[in-house]
Amino acid sequence: AYAQGGPSLAIDDPGTPGDGKWEINGGFTADITRSKQTYGLPALDFNYGVGDHVQLKFETEADLVHSMAAANSAGIDYSKVGVKWRFVDEEKSGIAVSIYPQLGFSSPIAAADHHPNAPIQFLLPVEVFKNIKGFEIMGELHGLARLDFHGDQLEARVGSRITLSKKLKLMLAAGHTLRTPGDDQPSFTMYLGMQYTP
Repeated sequence: AYAQGGPSLAIDDPGTPGDGKWEINGGFTADITRSKQTYGLPALDFNYGVGDHVQLKFETEADLVHSMAAANSAGIDYSKVGVKWRFVDEEKSGIAVSIYPQLGFSSPIAAADHHPNAPIQFLLPVEVFKNIKGFEIMGELHGLARLDFHGDQLEARVGSRITLSKKLKLMLAAGHTLRTPGDDQPSFTMYLGMQYTP
């Protein structure tokens, strides 16, 4: 079974840690538009494997927001809980595919730019993974909506992992919004981090 998770902070892959195993991701995120930049310092993601195809997750990050229209602010971003299910294995099909439904909860100490009218968000990423001679490539189509499905967003992301040791990997990812709600500007997302598997 394919048992390697991925950087759920900016991109996910279909991998899971394996039954009863933990995986911890941490890193730096940046979300950039023409009018503001949001930096995750740090972004943390904790994953626990249930069987060979399911993963439970908790994610949170501290944000620093630099806006052209307002003073800089800092706070805790949406914390997320989710369940990943990998339904296609790379060993059998040549690629791995999963879905990863998640709920995001707004923090009472969020940065000033967070939308108070969206305290809960629903996310439904679909992930694809391919290992080509040791080079790990990930792709994701990431949908996000408020629970009333008003003002949804769609983003495409790509990424890769580089093995540094048996337990440590360097993670790189980038994404761009394909659809934004209302008058929101399209954004470019970057991620640089480490993945530790105890």
